[in-house]
Amino acid sequence: AFTYLGNQAYTISSSTSTVVVGRQLSVSWNVPSGGDFDWIGFFKVTDSSEAYESRWWQYTGGAKSGTLILDAPTTPGLYEFRYLLNDGFVDAARSATVTVTAG
Repeated sequence: AFTYLGNQAYTISSSTSTVVVGRQLSVSWNVPSGGDFDWIGFFKVTDSSEAYESRWWQYTGGAKSGTLILDAPTTPGLYEFRYLLNDGFVDAARSATVTVTAG
């Protein structure tokens, strides 16, 4: 016997689409199976997944779902959350764009 899980999606979403620099926002994820070294980062939309900021990423610890809270960057712009696999730079999901404003 076996269980077929189908084509389950990785999802990641922000608590808001607009945030003022330095204010808090959160990100939630839901994945079919979480790896100990899967991680979530906050990136400028145009940056590669290797261009993450050290303050704006965290391992998921293998959790299949959860929520993280962080302070928005101090540089205004268009950002997105990415769910990345196995301590690498391949993203399995991206959030909608988050606009960080000056205030």
